[in-house]
Amino acid sequence: MLSFRTKFKLSMEISEQTLKIITGAINAGYLVFFDKETGKHHEINTMDFEEKETDFEDPYRAYRDASRYIQISKPNSKMTLGWINDFVQTIESGELKRKLDYALSRKNPHAAFKKELDFDSELRQNWFEYKAEKGLERVKSILNIR
Repeated sequence: MLSFRTKFKLSMEISEQTLKIITGAINAGYLVFFDKETGKHHEINTMDFEEKETDFEDPYRAYRDASRYIQISKPNSKMTLGWINDFVQTIESGELKRKLDYALSRKNPHAAFKKELDFDSELRQNWFEYKAEKGLERVKSILNIR
């Protein structure tokens, strides 16, 4: 995410499907640049700067023309830990809640939480749905969409 927030108003509508695609790309580890002029988004693999779309000839262009592009990257670990804590608060009290609370008190709460997810497929599915919803809300916020 950009280190500063620029307020702007998009002059176009962005479909919910496009927002979900952007969110999915971010969750898959891609860096996404949203073009404010065309409404297109460009996905760049952060591991090898490989592009998913072929119409973005110069992946460095987005860095040079920051006024045209909005950079959207993965949420940082502090943000995802906040999401995890919020998710755990939605769990009714009981043994599962106790285990998750303990996992979050551990030295590496992300890893401990993921380990607990491995033991409960329903919990795992619920977490990924919750995380996708939070990710979509974040993308909308970055793009200033209400």
